[in-house]
This record gives sequence, structure tokens and C-alpha cells, in this order.
Amino acid sequence: MKIAPRFMAIIVLLIVFGGIIVSAAFDQWVTTTTKEPVKFKDGEFAGQYNPADIRGSYTFGDVSRLFNIPIEDLAGAYHLPESDPAAVALKTLEDRFIEYDVDLGTSSIRLFTALYTGLPFDLTAQDSYLLPEGAEVLKEKANLTPEQLEYVNSHVAGVALTVEPTIQPTSDPATGVNAASTLVATKSAVTRTLQGPGTGSGIPDLEHTPTDRLVSGRTTFKNLLDWGVKPEDFLTTTSYEMPSANILVKDWATAKGLSFPTLKTQLQILVDAAK
Repeated sequence: MKIAPRFMAIIVLLIVFGGIIVSAAFDQWVTTTTKEPVKFKDGEFAGQYNPADIRGSYTFGDVSRLFNIPIEDLAGAYHLPESDPAAVALKTLEDRFIEYDVDLGTSSIRLFTALYTGLPFDLTAQDSYLLPEGAEVLKEKANLTPEQLEYVNSHVAGVALTVEPTIQPTSDPATGVNAASTLVATKSAVTRTLQGPGTGSGIPDLEHTPTDRLVSGRTTFKNLLDWGVKPEDFLTTTSYEMPSANILVKDWATAKGLSFPTLKTQLQILVDAAK
């Protein structure tokens, strides 16, 4: 049986609006985007929001409202503008703190929120970092366990590198007499923390030397090639051809709309495999 076009249009409208009416009747029709993380289903924290589900599309105002964290504490922990800190989107943080070679984006907010509120959070799932001010806020206002305090102290961005030299005497093979002592910076004596801008330590930035084979925000594609990463392996891993050697990997990822933390992990695997 052939249905006339005008009757078909009426049927379509009835289906569409009928579905809306039924959905509204059962409170299933939502016309606005809701910014609410998933909730814990079981245990002591059942019914409370899970900080691990905080999204980059949230604002600091959303985080403050959902987790009852004073906006002043969030603003102090992340250098937010005084004018309207609540309006700042979490997804802008990575660009705000691009000078640091660690992820100070949404994962940092998840960590801060969980520790501030005492909600469950897996510290082993991902290395997340805090600004020094954020760490101080947590130490002052959060009830941290010894394990959490140790994690916070070891995951603060902006701490200068320290090198403790050891003196090893060298001998003249002809005479057997000890010659002048030589300062040797041993690997075990290097505390590899994170150096932010303007630390003025005067110490070489070991975090970014090509010999360290550590993928970071300042790694170029030339570094990857020097570390033994093959263009064909890069193509297999990323589905992209390896670009010009002097481009920063992070800038390239941003231009392609890729997640740099995810790409960094993938490339580090390639670098480690090329040893």
C-alpha cells in the first residue's frame, strides 16, 4: 500500500512529538547538557560524585558546586584570575601551564578534588601533578594519609633539579699516585624533579637533554629520531606520517587535536623499545 507524502509527514511528526511527550512523562527528556560526574554506587561513599569522572568541559565553578570546595581554594591552587575564577574551564589549564613538562590539566583537578574531599582515588592510575600552591592548600586543609602526603610531595611541578656530586680520585697509571679529584655526578645522586620557569637554579636542565630519552613537552621529532624511533613505527602507532624534525611533538599533537598525555605515553613506549 502506497502512503501519500502528506500522510507520511504527519506520521513522522506524531512519532517525533509522541516520543518527546512520553519521555517527558517519565522524566527522561533532557534539553540541556548536565555537568555531573558519575556517582559511587557502593560502599561508604555511595551516592557521592566520583572525582575521577570530572571532565575538561567543566568549569571551576562546576567543581566548586559539585564537590563543595570553596572557589577561593581552587583559585589559589591553580593561579586563577581574581575577576571570575568560577568561569575558567578546566580544559584551558594545559595551555595555561604549558611551560611545565607534566600534565597540569584535568587530571590534576581530579587529584586535587579527591584529596581535598577525601573521596576515593586511584593514585596508581596516572601520574598527576599539582602546583606548589595546590600542594600547600591540601597540606593545610585536607586530611591526607601518609601515602597521600608522600604522593603530593613527589608530584609537585616547579621544583628545581638538585645534583649532589661525589668525588672520585683518579690515579696516574704511570706513577700510581692519586691525581686531582674529579667531580662525578652519579645517576643515583640526581634528584629528578620538575623544573618550572624562572627557578634560577643555574643547574643544567637534565629533564630535557636528548640523552635522557624522556618524552616531554619540549621533545622534538628530531629527538625521537635520535632516540631510535623509526618513522614507520610512528606511523603504525599514530596513523600519521612523522612530520618535520624540528617541530615540537606537543605543538604537533595540539594542531592535530590529539591528547598529548596519551601520545606521550605511546611515544615513550617506542623510545624505550628502541634502546
